[in-house]
Amino acid sequence: MQSIRVFLSFLLAFSILLPAAQAADPPLPAGKIKHGTRDIATLRAPLLGYTPEQRAEGASARIEGFVAAGGPYTTSTKAVDNGVAVEVNGKAAFMILSADLNELAGETLESVATSAAGELQKALDEAAEQRSLRHLLIAVVLALVATVAVVIVLRVIIRIRRWIATSVRATATDRLSRLGLAATVVLHPDYVGKAIAAGAALFSWIIGSLAIYVYLTFVLNRFPLTRPLGEGLREALLSMLAKIGTAIVGALPGIALAIVIFVLARMVSQLVRAFFQRVEAGTISVPWVQSETAAPTRRIVIIVIWLFALVMAYPYLPGAESEAFKGLSVLVGLMISLGASSTVGQAASGLILMYSRAFRVGEYVSIGDTEGTVTEVGMLVTRIRTGLGEEIMLPNSLVMSTTSKNYSRAFPGSKGYVIDTAVSIGYDSPWRLVHAMLLEASNRTQDIVDEPAPYVVQTALSDHYVAYRLVAYASSEGSRRRAQTLDHLHANIQDVFNENGVQIMSPHYEGDPDGPKVVDANASNPPLKRRIAKSASVKN
Repeated sequence: MQSIRVFLSFLLAFSILLPAAQAADPPLPAGKIKHGTRDIATLRAPLLGYTPEQRAEGASARIEGFVAAGGPYTTSTKAVDNGVAVEVNGKAAFMILSADLNELAGETLESVATSAAGELQKALDEAAEQRSLRHLLIAVVLALVATVAVVIVLRVIIRIRRWIATSVRATATDRLSRLGLAATVVLHPDYVGKAIAAGAALFSWIIGSLAIYVYLTFVLNRFPLTRPLGEGLREALLSMLAKIGTAIVGALPGIALAIVIFVLARMVSQLVRAFFQRVEAGTISVPWVQSETAAPTRRIVIIVIWLFALVMAYPYLPGAESEAFKGLSVLVGLMISLGASSTVGQAASGLILMYSRAFRVGEYVSIGDTEGTVTEVGMLVTRIRTGLGEEIMLPNSLVMSTTSKNYSRAFPGSKGYVIDTAVSIGYDSPWRLVHAMLLEASNRTQDIVDEPAPYVVQTALSDHYVAYRLVAYASSEGSRRRAQTLDHLHANIQDVFNENGVQIMSPHYEGDPDGPKVVDANASNPPLKRRIAKSASVKN
């Protein structure tokens, strides 16, 4: 039943489209000789005072007389003054004059007369068939046989589509799962299965449409009244197939040359990739490229190679010289230039960061309000992992426009990073004591090394307090270890200041307090001093 419904839907579509196509044709020119539904010849010039329309009417009347007289019919042509006469059984039916020719279309008297005689022969034979009950019965039987055959073909097509959509789809997805490629997005079994089902549906519709088209052509050619329409469908199909075949054959040399260009570009890009990968790994060394810039240089060179290959192969691609292809190319270029301006800016900023070597992967940096370890310096974004387990992506244009600090390059040749912290202490605390306490706190922190030695600087003498900054060097690597080291350092600073009775605060003078704002470590937490001493002994 499904194949019959598909057949009827196709038939209904063709029955709607064919009259519409006929209605879209331009009106018939004056002087058209017709018999039934077949065009025989076109008359354009007057003769002996008769207009082309009158000449055509007279020719049609004479043809009707031949049909009424009965066959058999034999058409022929005969040269006469100023033209060629088309005869039926030796009697003139109409005349083709030199003025009737369309010279712009390359018509000649002989070709037009011969074509008109052939069409007239077909019209007379069809008229005889139309009166023959035997011929009509044979045509009906052949049409019924063709209908049954096309229904069977449609059923076979539907079965093949179902088999592809079930068995082939299941086999393909099962093999993908066993190959371990199911994790990729493109080769996911669900997507592959949908693609196979869509391809099977498209294939079935193409083959089904072709089968219906051939069926209609065959059936219409069986009946005299519809035979010209069937011949038109057949000529349209053959003309389309001929154009497709000619286009394919004509495009083969260009496609072959384009394939050669792309193969050569792929070989060169593979050699370039292998060379720069060895430079990046440090296997070979060249003066004009560093290991840090090998990856972006590789990408740029490969992109240039493929762009050059595309430009070289473009003229040989099918349809490259057509106006539609040129217009589409301009539209795509305009869309890219307008929509990808920010992307191009990000890529340019990424290249500047890579070639300036502002920071490398694994270094601890501060970019604006973000601090952490650099995990990637890409073409568009820079990724930083903070000590809190966050991964932050910063656009390269933002990185270029923001002040950045690199804590991993304070001491060339050393591994680790600078760690610093600041406190503000009132003027009533001796600065030498504050220096000693901050250095003692750094000495108690396990990850801070002795070389390079920590030091303290007074960064500001404010109205009510002095700003001190402790600068030390930590040997541990990783943003999380730095956060833990800074946490331990802050804890040690509080312990040392409490032990020495120095309050950590930035006073704003209003009056002398009753007592110092410090925490008595022994009174508040007796075991604290012993733990500090124990940690200091472990550090030493």
